[in-house]
Amino acid sequence: MGSVYFADASIAHATSVQAGSTVTADRVISGTGLGPAALRQIQAWPGVRAAAGVAPVSVAAADPDLEQVYGEAVAGGPLDRVLDLGVTAGSLSGLRPGQIAVSSMEAAAMGVHAGSRVTVYLPDGTPYRATVSAVYARSLASGDVLLPEAAVAGHTGTPPAFAQILVSGGGPGALAGLAAGHPGWHVAGRAAANAAAARAAAQNGFANNLILGVVAALAAVALLNTLAVATLERRRMLRLLGRVGATRGQVAAAFGWHVLFVTVTGVAAGVAAGAVTLVAVVRAATGTWVPFIPLAPAAGLVLAVAVLAGAAVMIPFYVMSRREPALAPG
Repeated sequence: MGSVYFADASIAHATSVQAGSTVTADRVISGTGLGPAALRQIQAWPGVRAAAGVAPVSVAAADPDLEQVYGEAVAGGPLDRVLDLGVTAGSLSGLRPGQIAVSSMEAAAMGVHAGSRVTVYLPDGTPYRATVSAVYARSLASGDVLLPEAAVAGHTGTPPAFAQILVSGGGPGALAGLAAGHPGWHVAGRAAANAAAARAAAQNGFANNLILGVVAALAAVALLNTLAVATLERRRMLRLLGRVGATRGQVAAAFGWHVLFVTVTGVAAGVAAGAVTLVAVVRAATGTWVPFIPLAPAAGLVLAVAVLAGAAVMIPFYVMSRREPALAPG
Protein backbone atom coordinates (compact mmCIF):
# COMPACT_ATOMS: atom_id res chain seq x y z
CA MET A 1 0.00 0.00 0.00
CA GLY A 2 2.81 2.36 0.86
CA SER A 3 4.53 1.65 -2.45
CA VAL A 4 1.30 2.38 -4.35
CA TYR A 5 0.72 5.63 -2.46
CA PHE A 6 4.29 6.86 -2.89
CA ALA A 7 4.32 5.81 -6.56
CA ASP A 8 1.21 7.97 -7.14
CA ALA A 9 2.81 10.81 -5.18
CA SER A 10 6.04 10.53 -7.18
CA ILE A 11 4.22 10.58 -10.52
CA ALA A 12 2.04 13.52 -9.44
CA HIS A 13 5.10 15.42 -8.21
CA ALA A 14 7.05 14.78 -11.41
CA THR A 15 4.03 15.79 -13.49
CA SER A 16 3.68 19.04 -11.55
CA VAL A 17 7.38 19.83 -11.91
CA GLN A 18 7.36 19.08 -15.63
CA ALA A 19 4.18 21.10 -16.19
CA GLY A 20 5.77 24.10 -14.53
CA SER A 21 8.69 24.03 -16.97
CA THR A 22 6.92 22.66 -20.04
CA VAL A 23 4.46 25.47 -20.71
CA THR A 24 6.43 28.59 -21.61
CA ALA A 25 3.48 30.55 -22.99
CA ASP A 26 2.60 33.81 -21.25
CA ARG A 27 -1.12 33.08 -21.14
CA VAL A 28 -3.36 30.02 -21.28
CA ILE A 29 -6.88 30.34 -22.68
CA SER A 30 -9.35 27.62 -21.73
CA GLY A 31 -13.09 27.15 -21.93
CA THR A 32 -15.64 26.36 -24.61
CA GLY A 33 -15.66 27.30 -28.26
CA LEU A 34 -11.90 26.99 -28.72
CA GLY A 35 -11.88 25.68 -32.27
CA PRO A 36 -9.67 26.36 -35.29
CA ALA A 37 -11.48 29.66 -35.96
CA ALA A 38 -10.74 30.84 -32.42
CA LEU A 39 -7.07 29.93 -32.85
CA ARG A 40 -6.85 31.94 -36.07
CA GLN A 41 -8.52 34.90 -34.36
CA ILE A 42 -6.04 34.78 -31.47
CA GLN A 43 -3.07 34.43 -33.83
CA ALA A 44 -4.18 37.57 -35.65
CA TRP A 45 -4.60 39.58 -32.43
CA PRO A 46 -2.17 42.50 -32.13
CA GLY A 47 0.96 41.67 -30.17
CA VAL A 48 0.54 37.89 -30.26
CA ARG A 49 3.87 36.29 -31.18
CA ALA A 50 2.81 32.66 -31.04
CA ALA A 51 -0.39 30.72 -30.35
CA ALA A 52 -0.98 26.98 -30.36
CA GLY A 53 -4.06 24.93 -29.61
CA VAL A 54 -3.77 21.62 -27.77
CA ALA A 55 -6.34 18.87 -27.32
CA PRO A 56 -6.01 15.44 -25.67
CA VAL A 57 -5.96 12.47 -28.01
CA SER A 58 -5.23 8.77 -27.76
CA VAL A 59 -3.83 6.55 -30.46
CA ALA A 60 -2.88 2.90 -30.76
CA ALA A 61 0.78 2.24 -31.48
CA ALA A 62 1.45 -0.53 -33.96
CA ASP A 63 4.82 -1.43 -32.43
CA PRO A 64 5.55 -3.34 -30.30
CA ASP A 65 1.83 -4.07 -29.97
CA LEU A 66 -1.48 -2.24 -30.25
CA GLU A 67 -1.28 -0.44 -26.92
CA GLN A 68 -3.05 2.82 -26.16
CA VAL A 69 -0.77 5.84 -26.13
CA TYR A 70 -2.03 9.16 -24.79
CA GLY A 71 -0.89 12.52 -26.03
CA GLU A 72 -2.07 15.75 -27.62
CA ALA A 73 -3.16 17.04 -30.99
CA VAL A 74 -1.61 20.44 -31.64
CA ALA A 75 -2.14 23.22 -34.15
CA GLY A 76 -0.61 26.63 -34.71
CA GLY A 77 2.72 27.67 -33.37
CA PRO A 78 5.60 28.04 -33.46
CA LEU A 79 5.38 25.32 -30.83
CA ASP A 80 8.83 25.97 -29.42
CA ARG A 81 7.67 29.46 -28.35
CA VAL A 82 4.84 28.14 -26.16
CA LEU A 83 6.16 24.70 -25.12
CA ASP A 84 9.52 23.47 -23.90
CA LEU A 85 9.29 19.69 -23.98
CA GLY A 86 13.02 19.11 -23.63
CA VAL A 87 13.59 18.03 -27.24
CA THR A 88 16.50 15.60 -27.41
CA ALA A 89 16.42 14.94 -31.16
CA GLY A 90 14.82 16.59 -34.17
CA SER A 91 12.82 19.81 -34.07
CA LEU A 92 9.51 20.82 -32.54
CA SER A 93 9.02 24.25 -34.06
CA GLY A 94 5.93 22.90 -35.80
CA LEU A 95 4.13 19.70 -36.72
CA ARG A 96 2.84 19.12 -40.23
CA PRO A 97 0.58 16.31 -41.47
CA GLY A 98 2.74 13.26 -41.97
CA GLN A 99 4.80 14.02 -38.88
CA ILE A 100 4.65 12.92 -35.24
CA ALA A 101 6.64 13.72 -32.11
CA VAL A 102 7.15 11.04 -29.47
CA SER A 103 8.54 11.01 -25.95
CA SER A 104 11.91 9.44 -25.27
CA MET A 105 10.32 6.65 -23.22
CA GLU A 106 7.80 5.85 -25.95
CA ALA A 107 10.52 6.05 -28.59
CA ALA A 108 12.54 3.49 -26.64
CA ALA A 109 9.49 1.23 -26.34
CA MET A 110 8.74 1.51 -30.06
CA GLY A 111 12.40 1.27 -31.08
CA VAL A 112 12.33 4.48 -33.14
CA HIS A 113 14.32 7.71 -33.37
CA ALA A 114 14.07 11.04 -35.15
CA GLY A 115 13.53 10.35 -38.84
CA SER A 116 11.97 6.92 -38.33
CA ARG A 117 8.69 5.98 -39.97
CA VAL A 118 5.94 4.81 -37.63
CA THR A 119 2.29 3.84 -37.92
CA VAL A 120 -0.26 4.68 -35.28
CA TYR A 121 -4.02 4.25 -35.37
CA LEU A 122 -6.27 7.25 -34.75
CA PRO A 123 -9.31 6.99 -32.43
CA ASP A 124 -11.56 5.74 -35.25
CA GLY A 125 -9.01 3.11 -36.32
CA THR A 126 -7.60 5.00 -39.30
CA PRO A 127 -3.89 4.26 -39.75
CA TYR A 128 -1.63 7.32 -39.61
CA ARG A 129 1.79 6.79 -41.15
CA ALA A 130 4.20 9.49 -40.12
CA THR A 131 7.82 10.44 -39.73
CA VAL A 132 9.17 11.05 -36.22
CA SER A 133 10.09 14.74 -36.39
CA ALA A 134 11.14 15.11 -32.74
CA VAL A 135 11.88 13.10 -29.61
CA TYR A 136 11.29 14.89 -26.31
CA ALA A 137 11.97 14.15 -22.65
CA ARG A 138 9.10 15.88 -20.79
CA SER A 139 6.10 13.69 -21.40
CA LEU A 140 4.18 13.60 -18.10
CA ALA A 141 2.37 16.89 -18.69
CA SER A 142 1.71 16.53 -22.41
CA GLY A 143 1.60 12.79 -23.09
CA ASP A 144 3.80 10.45 -25.10
CA VAL A 145 2.82 11.59 -28.60
CA LEU A 146 2.13 14.88 -30.35
CA LEU A 147 0.18 14.84 -33.59
CA PRO A 148 -0.89 17.68 -35.89
CA GLU A 149 -4.51 18.59 -35.34
CA ALA A 150 -5.10 18.54 -39.08
CA ALA A 151 -4.31 14.82 -39.17
CA VAL A 152 -6.59 14.05 -36.23
CA ALA A 153 -9.56 16.19 -37.33
CA GLY A 154 -12.52 14.07 -38.39
CA HIS A 155 -11.21 10.93 -36.70
CA THR A 156 -12.27 11.55 -33.08
CA GLY A 157 -16.04 11.50 -33.45
CA THR A 158 -16.35 15.06 -32.15
CA PRO A 159 -16.07 18.49 -33.80
CA PRO A 160 -12.53 19.96 -33.81
CA ALA A 161 -11.92 21.78 -30.53
CA PHE A 162 -8.99 22.57 -28.29
CA ALA A 163 -8.82 22.12 -24.54
CA GLN A 164 -6.42 25.06 -24.29
CA ILE A 165 -4.80 27.68 -26.47
CA LEU A 166 -1.30 28.67 -25.38
CA VAL A 167 -0.40 32.26 -26.20
CA SER A 168 2.88 34.16 -26.07
CA GLY A 169 2.66 37.94 -26.31
CA GLY A 170 -0.52 39.96 -26.65
CA GLY A 171 -0.48 41.21 -23.06
CA PRO A 172 -2.97 40.22 -20.34
CA GLY A 173 -5.16 43.27 -20.88
CA ALA A 174 -5.49 42.74 -24.61
CA LEU A 175 -6.32 39.04 -24.25
CA ALA A 176 -8.79 39.81 -21.47
CA GLY A 177 -10.54 42.17 -23.84
CA LEU A 178 -10.63 39.46 -26.49
CA ALA A 179 -12.01 36.94 -23.99
CA ALA A 180 -14.67 39.41 -22.88
CA GLY A 181 -16.28 38.97 -26.28
CA HIS A 182 -16.42 35.20 -25.76
CA PRO A 183 -18.20 34.36 -22.47
CA GLY A 184 -16.93 30.78 -22.49
CA TRP A 185 -13.25 31.76 -22.55
CA HIS A 186 -11.01 32.09 -19.50
CA VAL A 187 -7.56 33.69 -19.63
CA ALA A 188 -4.99 32.76 -16.99
CA GLY A 189 -1.29 33.32 -16.52
CA ARG A 190 1.11 30.40 -16.84
CA ALA A 191 1.51 29.99 -13.06
CA ALA A 192 -2.24 30.10 -12.43
CA ALA A 193 -2.90 27.55 -15.17
CA ASN A 194 -0.26 25.20 -13.77
CA ALA A 195 -1.73 25.57 -10.27
CA ALA A 196 -5.20 24.74 -11.60
CA ALA A 197 -3.81 21.65 -13.35
CA ALA A 198 -2.12 20.56 -10.11
CA ARG A 199 -5.42 20.93 -8.21
CA ALA A 200 -7.22 18.88 -10.84
CA ALA A 201 -4.58 16.16 -10.58
CA ALA A 202 -4.97 16.14 -6.79
CA GLN A 203 -8.73 15.74 -7.12
CA ASN A 204 -8.26 12.87 -9.56
CA GLY A 205 -6.00 11.17 -7.03
CA PHE A 206 -8.62 11.38 -4.28
CA ALA A 207 -10.40 8.22 -5.46
CA ASN A 208 -7.13 6.26 -5.47
CA ASN A 209 -6.31 7.48 -1.97
CA LEU A 210 -9.80 6.54 -0.78
CA ILE A 211 -9.38 3.00 -2.08
CA LEU A 212 -5.95 2.79 -0.48
CA GLY A 213 -7.47 3.99 2.80
CA VAL A 214 -10.03 1.17 2.75
CA VAL A 215 -7.30 -1.40 2.02
CA ALA A 216 -5.16 0.09 4.80
CA ALA A 217 -8.07 -0.21 7.25
CA LEU A 218 -8.49 -3.89 6.38
CA ALA A 219 -4.75 -4.46 6.80
CA ALA A 220 -4.87 -2.70 10.17
CA VAL A 221 -7.68 -4.99 11.34
CA ALA A 222 -5.68 -8.04 10.24
CA LEU A 223 -2.60 -6.75 12.09
CA LEU A 224 -4.58 -6.10 15.26
CA ASN A 225 -6.22 -9.53 15.20
CA THR A 226 -2.96 -11.39 14.55
CA LEU A 227 -0.96 -9.67 17.29
CA ALA A 228 -3.82 -9.72 19.80
CA VAL A 229 -4.37 -13.46 19.36
CA ALA A 230 -0.62 -14.13 19.57
CA THR A 231 -0.46 -12.12 22.82
CA LEU A 232 -3.47 -13.84 24.39
CA GLU A 233 -1.89 -17.23 23.69
CA ARG A 234 0.89 -16.35 26.16
CA ARG A 235 -1.23 -16.74 29.30
CA ARG A 236 0.69 -19.83 30.36
CA MET A 237 3.98 -18.00 29.88
CA LEU A 238 2.74 -15.16 32.13
CA ARG A 239 1.76 -17.65 34.80
CA LEU A 240 5.17 -19.33 34.63
CA LEU A 241 7.02 -16.00 34.83
CA GLY A 242 4.96 -15.06 37.86
CA ARG A 243 5.85 -18.30 39.63
CA VAL A 244 9.56 -17.68 39.16
CA GLY A 245 9.28 -14.18 40.67
CA ALA A 246 8.86 -11.86 37.68
CA THR A 247 7.10 -8.58 38.35
CA ARG A 248 4.46 -6.93 36.20
CA GLY A 249 6.92 -4.19 35.29
CA GLN A 250 9.51 -6.66 34.07
CA VAL A 251 7.01 -8.59 31.97
CA ALA A 252 5.57 -5.33 30.61
CA ALA A 253 9.09 -4.32 29.53
CA ALA A 254 9.52 -7.66 27.78
CA PHE A 255 6.26 -7.16 25.89
CA GLY A 256 7.33 -3.61 25.09
CA TRP A 257 10.52 -4.89 23.50
CA HIS A 258 8.35 -7.32 21.56
CA VAL A 259 6.33 -4.35 20.21
CA LEU A 260 9.54 -2.58 19.19
CA PHE A 261 10.86 -5.70 17.46
CA VAL A 262 7.62 -6.24 15.55
CA THR A 263 7.48 -2.57 14.51
CA VAL A 264 11.09 -2.33 13.34
CA THR A 265 11.00 -5.71 11.61
CA GLY A 266 7.66 -5.02 9.95
CA VAL A 267 8.68 -1.56 8.72
CA ALA A 268 12.05 -2.81 7.48
CA ALA A 269 10.49 -5.76 5.66
CA GLY A 270 7.80 -3.53 4.17
CA VAL A 271 10.35 -0.99 2.97
CA ALA A 272 12.54 -3.70 1.45
CA ALA A 273 9.61 -5.36 -0.33
CA GLY A 274 7.96 -2.13 -1.47
CA ALA A 275 11.12 -0.34 -2.54
CA VAL A 276 11.69 -2.65 -5.49
CA THR A 277 8.18 -2.12 -6.81
CA LEU A 278 8.23 1.61 -6.07
CA VAL A 279 11.54 2.25 -7.82
CA ALA A 280 10.53 0.16 -10.84
CA VAL A 281 7.18 1.94 -11.26
CA VAL A 282 8.68 5.41 -10.78
CA ARG A 283 11.47 4.65 -13.24
CA ALA A 284 9.01 3.43 -15.87
CA ALA A 285 6.63 6.37 -15.40
CA THR A 286 8.99 9.29 -14.83
CA GLY A 287 12.37 8.18 -16.11
CA THR A 288 14.10 8.71 -12.76
CA TRP A 289 15.32 6.19 -10.20
CA VAL A 290 14.59 8.48 -7.25
CA PRO A 291 10.98 8.42 -5.97
CA PHE A 292 9.38 11.41 -4.29
CA ILE A 293 8.53 10.46 -0.69
CA PRO A 294 6.75 13.18 1.33
CA LEU A 295 8.05 13.22 4.90
CA ALA A 296 4.69 13.65 6.66
CA PRO A 297 2.91 10.62 5.08
CA ALA A 298 6.03 8.45 5.52
CA ALA A 299 6.33 9.38 9.20
CA GLY A 300 2.59 8.92 9.66
CA LEU A 301 2.77 5.42 8.18
CA VAL A 302 5.56 4.38 10.54
CA LEU A 303 3.74 5.93 13.51
CA ALA A 304 0.50 4.15 12.58
CA VAL A 305 2.29 0.78 12.48
CA ALA A 306 3.88 1.47 15.87
CA VAL A 307 0.59 2.52 17.46
CA LEU A 308 -1.30 -0.46 16.06
CA ALA A 309 1.39 -2.91 17.15
CA GLY A 310 1.54 -1.34 20.61
CA ALA A 311 -2.23 -1.44 21.06
CA ALA A 312 -2.53 -5.01 19.77
CA VAL A 313 0.13 -6.29 22.19
CA MET A 314 0.00 -4.11 25.30
CA ILE A 315 -3.78 -3.89 25.80
CA PRO A 316 -4.26 -7.70 25.88
CA PHE A 317 -1.16 -7.95 28.09
CA TYR A 318 -2.52 -5.54 30.72
CA VAL A 319 -5.86 -7.35 30.71
CA MET A 320 -4.14 -10.69 31.28
CA SER A 321 -1.66 -9.36 33.87
CA ARG A 322 -4.49 -8.04 36.05
CA ARG A 323 -6.06 -11.50 36.02
CA GLU A 324 -2.80 -13.23 36.85
CA PRO A 325 -2.21 -13.06 40.63
CA ALA A 326 1.10 -14.90 40.35
CA LEU A 327 2.75 -11.77 38.93
CA ALA A 328 4.31 -9.64 41.66
CA PRO A 329 3.47 -5.92 41.51
CA GLY A 330 6.16 -3.48 40.43
